Amino acid sequence: MRIQVIGHDQISARQYLLWEKMRLLDLAEVEVLAPERWRDEVADAGYVTAVPTSFADDISNYMMQVEPHVARFKPDWILSMTELWRQQTLINLHVAKKYNAKIAFYRWENLPIDDLLPEPQQRIEKQALTHGDLICCGTQSALDITKPRTKIPLMKIPETGIEVDVFKPSQKPRQNRILYVGRNALEKGIKIIKEAVETLPYEFVAVHGDQEYGELAELMGTSRVGVVGSVDQPNWQEQFCYVIGEMLACGLPVVSTDSGAIPEIWGECGAVRLVQQNNVLVLREAIQEAMNNPPDSELGVQFVRERYSNDVIAKQYAAMLEVHS
Repeated sequence: MRIQVIGHDQISARQYLLWEKMRLLDLAEVEVLAPERWRDEVADAGYVTAVPTSFADDISNYMMQVEPHVARFKPDWILSMTELWRQQTLINLHVAKKYNAKIAFYRWENLPIDDLLPEPQQRIEKQALTHGDLICCGTQSALDITKPRTKIPLMKIPETGIEVDVFKPSQKPRQNRILYVGRNALEKGIKIIKEAVETLPYEFVAVHGDQEYGELAELMGTSRVGVVGSVDQPNWQEQFCYVIGEMLACGLPVVSTDSGAIPEIWGECGAVRLVQQNNVLVLREAIQEAMNNPPDSELGVQFVRERYSNDVIAKQYAAMLEVHS
């Protein structure tokens, strides 16, 4: 099976690690078309072809750049990793049909935003939901929102898994450190987290922006408690929340708010404590409890390895596409 992934504007190392795992497991022949500006990041990945697929690029230029690669690679499946309502989606659909490839679209949104889109974007989304071959939904809520709008098959599957060969327990001793990893943004609850930890007698480290994965895994593996403070917004809720899985894979217990799909994805893990959103006192008490009486870290490590490792998710993708071929 030949899979061509046409890159989302925000494709990161997480996605590349999944497709590399699929190749290493000999599950499929994979090529990734990714934005030109990531050429340096993926220089060592021979299966990644850099093309100008950024949302900011001229659409006609986008099509002229993407179509020759599809014609050359002759994929059985195109996996379109961009929002259903973007113009790139329509071009990806056109190219797939022209070259007799099946196309799967990925859906992140777990809120019913469809009717809020401008009419041209609603029309594009309708084309994808009518003429695509498969819609991959990252969460159950995303699937439930999409189901009434389409008759094509839907599958619940994470966008990518957790690379447990990178995110794994450290051999170094843990420090009395509370760790936050994520955007410095209102919806991520960073203000509430800072208020919750400011009176606790522990080091607090907040990592914003890009950091090399090996360094990030080492920081997770040597901290005592990870914290996630996401707060639901009218137009946003937490989705898969990969950082929880990465922390757990490193043996780091997590205190998290119950935003969006977090309870669905991580609620059954014994190393995760879920608390009410937007409540400084409740969050502080849960962090203190986790510092004093940490859960068995192996519960988190095994939970991720068994459910959400890239080995598991790569096999799920291969099986899913094979079934619908």
